[in-house]
Amino acid sequence: MPKLEEISSRIDDLVTKYMGILEIHGARPTIKLRSNLGSKWLGRTSWTSRQPDTTTVELQTSILADDRTLERVVAHEMVHHRDSISISPTEMALLKVGIRPDSHGANFREGAARINAIMGPGFVTKESDKEYKHSAPAKDFLVLITPLPRGKLGWQWAARLGPKAKVSVDEHVAKGSRLARSTDVRWTRGAKIERYGGYSMPRDDEEAAELVRLFESAPGPG
Repeated sequence: MPKLEEISSRIDDLVTKYMGILEIHGARPTIKLRSNLGSKWLGRTSWTSRQPDTTTVELQTSILADDRTLERVVAHEMVHHRDSISISPTEMALLKVGIRPDSHGANFREGAARINAIMGPGFVTKESDKEYKHSAPAKDFLVLITPLPRGKLGWQWAARLGPKAKVSVDEHVAKGSRLARSTDVRWTRGAKIERYGGYSMPRDDEEAAELVRLFESAPGPG
């Protein structure tokens, strides 16, 4: 992972680049880095009427190691930044009564098309704030894997266990579940330990086989 100064400089250069491509003449966004396990987004932009002239762009640290992914996500968020700081009086009135315009509507598509004309087809899409390559988290997390009917396995996950969750996990392990550690972000999809209930299930045979391997590598009761 590059040093923080290098990361900040890289992001700053990308913001400048897309300010130019999108012809944004207003304020630059405030950039914040986040490390949220299980997040469904890699970048997001927040705007508030209390600071209507700028936005806050949050980026997951998991994308920082891949330059192309970082640029695609920043480019996506810069379209949102442009659209947010140029909100029309009609849109402002709708916001005040709780009606939000489609964030990936015609304005976004125009901005994406402008970028894609330079960077190549599909460089920015409405999904480019939550897809593409990102690295494993720096710290591992916990995966509780439980045998289910018909020979299947399901899982729940957590970054850490509180006292109540630990009691619950111990009870599951006593009944045949196993608690593993992993940095594979696929296991942060879905059910969390002692939050939503239920279990996440593998999406395909490859993921099912990997879950079996993780289960077998984890210690059993005792």
